[in-house]
Amino acid sequence: MKRLLKLAGFTAIVFAINVTMLVGVIGLIAVNAGPTPSGNGDVNGDGSINLADAVYLLTHVFEGGPAPVAIAQAPTCESCWPPRPENIVNLDSANHPDALGQSVTIDALDFAVLFTAPLDHAVVLTDIHLLTNTYDLVAFDGADERVLVNVSFRPNGSNNKIGAMSTGIAILPGEELRIRSRLGGSSAFQWHVTGYLAQMTP
Repeated sequence: MKRLLKLAGFTAIVFAINVTMLVGVIGLIAVNAGPTPSGNGDVNGDGSINLADAVYLLTHVFEGGPAPVAIAQAPTCESCWPPRPENIVNLDSANHPDALGQSVTIDALDFAVLFTAPLDHAVVLTDIHLLTNTYDLVAFDGADERVLVNVSFRPNGSNNKIGAMSTGIAILPGEELRIRSRLGGSSAFQWHVTGYLAQMTP
């Protein structure tokens, strides 16, 4: 019985020595590995998730080894839905530089610029709410205008109204979004247009 206990103790000591050596070897490999983890669980940053990560973590916890490698924050998905708050575009006539109250006066056949898309993003219009009459909503690329919405009538002599119209129209990078009047005289225009910035795919 004593012999069996001695044998068991000896076996346990040998096993512990081997595990310690294995931890040391794998720990050295992990320390020398690249510092960029492949994802959650790749605590030693060697680009793969395996037993070495478990040993690396145990070494850190119980033997004061190196801390797990931090995982870089995932890149921003600027074209995902719903858009991030900083990518939402709200265009209201009351906030226009030329606004008087809620309206912007546009001279005969002239236009007002609502927004200019940044050079590295398109603007996807999701809703258009306009209280105007006889106008074009256009995109201008510096040379030509592209008509997006066209309203050519004034029912019963009152202003025409388009409310919460889902569009999906895209304003390309660098383009201006304009309201162009097609009236023979000056007129007050009101609008509220919403959309979001979307990164262009090469």
